[in-house]
Amino acid sequence: MGLVRTGHRPNSSGRLPACRRMIEPNDHLPLSGESENHHQREHRQPADANAFQDNQQYQYQGKTLDDVQRPSAKADTTPPGDMGQLLAKQNVNVWNPSQTTNITVHLDMDVEHDLDGSLEEFARLIRLGNFAAAKEFFADNLEEHMDKPYVLVQYAEMLLEQGDYKAIAELEDDPIWNAEGNILDNEEGRLIQMYWGLMLLYADCHKPGTDPRRFSIISDTLDTLHSTVNPEGRDIASTEIKILALIIRFCSFPHVHVNRIELHQHLEEMFPETFYKSLYTNLLRQGRIWDFHDIMLARITVENIQDMTGFWTDCSGIRLRLRALKTDWTSPDGDIDISTSLALLSIFTSIVIDYCFYFNGKEDMVEGILDQSRPLAQSVSQNDPQTMKSRPYIKWIIAKAQFSNEKGPNETDAFVQYLQSTRGVVYHYTRRGLPRYVPVNDENPGWKLSDAEDKYKNPIKLALKTAQELGDYNTQEIALQQLIRLTSNPLKEFDML
Repeated sequence: MGLVRTGHRPNSSGRLPACRRMIEPNDHLPLSGESENHHQREHRQPADANAFQDNQQYQYQGKTLDDVQRPSAKADTTPPGDMGQLLAKQNVNVWNPSQTTNITVHLDMDVEHDLDGSLEEFARLIRLGNFAAAKEFFADNLEEHMDKPYVLVQYAEMLLEQGDYKAIAELEDDPIWNAEGNILDNEEGRLIQMYWGLMLLYADCHKPGTDPRRFSIISDTLDTLHSTVNPEGRDIASTEIKILALIIRFCSFPHVHVNRIELHQHLEEMFPETFYKSLYTNLLRQGRIWDFHDIMLARITVENIQDMTGFWTDCSGIRLRLRALKTDWTSPDGDIDISTSLALLSIFTSIVIDYCFYFNGKEDMVEGILDQSRPLAQSVSQNDPQTMKSRPYIKWIIAKAQFSNEKGPNETDAFVQYLQSTRGVVYHYTRRGLPRYVPVNDENPGWKLSDAEDKYKNPIKLALKTAQELGDYNTQEIALQQLIRLTSNPLKEFDML
């Protein structure tokens, strides 16, 4: 898409036994435009697990994360998505919270100079999952530029990430189809138009009545993306990463007009496992942790955990693979910056939350993943406590609570077995989700779960309240589903869901 990327690659600090590294320790690329203090890292005290646990206990006693100040513009989490040839004719330093300049994007459309910083701040808030603040910031600083395609697309990406599907459908999309200068009259421009249609389709799939003829855009976009992207993943733009991630998510979408098996086969033909291995090598070399994060979270929704975690190392065990992943993104001095900690924390907790159903009888594996995520959470709480009020940290609270519930008052299995003994049809895809019952006639088997103790509910309630303050609908859904499973009469929670 006409992009030039340079970036700092946090090199591996060591080599795991019996694990082949995808990139050797000395293949660091030089950083273009790097600030003088880029490699300077703040002094950090050793993690104090007891103090961290005390902090959590304090918060669970009715406190919230609201007393934490909003992160400053110097302490963020993310490089924003770039729009290839739809973006500005100037250099935009796509900003990462802990690395001052790690991606340079050369763009091809006039844009006001004061938009650069605004777009960086907007993207920072999105990565934190602070959608309430992101919308407020957008209204104050970017809304008047909605006639520019790249601004409009990034706003739609924010709504999609938030889970505000109704708002996406209400957006005026004239800039996508009628941009000045015919900048859309090329393959990259058509790909952006397809991406827009793909986002609208994904949002519309959450309500009934979607025209089945619209679903052909999924395969069409996949073919166009394949013809645009380098087969080894070199110089792939963040927007192209997001398009690929969205197509992957359709493979797990339970919609009558989505042939998930056929789409997944098509996807594997266009982008085989060798592509993801090369892509990871390039993203790691460039330090693009959040682009890797987007691909990983999409693959988590559709793929077997063994297949999904095998493209960055040849280690055989899940825990060894995740340890290798942490090592890859650790600097030579053994440090992981806050941005990388948040991204890795999000990946680890998503695996626990989404795969808990498949870990039945393998609680030691789940506990091992949570053990590896704990230092990341401690790094966030001790070195940048304001980012505790973020989606990655909230999901970590939920993941820990979910594991405790599975070991403690979990009654879901017995309830599902009870439903299966009745006349209707039971659908229960993951333990994160709720069992669904389809009656044969009008029978109602009832709700047979009891109330759990407060010690199991309080962490989930804290996560839910914080997600509500952030305007994070997707995380609210996860928390509400967990609360419902712990409640004997969850009418209020079902109504909120």
